[in-house]
Amino acid sequence: VNEAMAYMSQKVQGGELGLNDILATDIVLTIRQRLFAEAEAKELAVRDFACTFLGLISSANGTLIMQIGDGGVVVDFGHGLQLPLTPMVGEYANMTHFITDEDAVSRLET
Repeated sequence: VNEAMAYMSQKVQGGELGLNDILATDIVLTIRQRLFAEAEAKELAVRDFACTFLGLISSANGTLIMQIGDGGVVVDFGHGLQLPLTPMVGEYANMTHFITDEDAVSRLET
């Protein structure tokens, strides 16, 4: 969370905040970089930091919702509660995808 917030603050201050897939990918890559560095620093496997990822950025210009894994973001844009992205499921029961997975960026949904 802190890494994503620091990245967003930098983008906002630089006037570079475009709510698009490029931003979502950059956020995921930034979070992954921090998780992998933390795992290495603590001499742990990166799987010890495995987690799903949900993100939402909203401004007067629009809203960007991001997801990796089986969580869900519920929004209300004035037409009642909606689940704009379907939570991901894995190949088997009780299986999901994590931001630390090798294919996390390709699984990112916006």
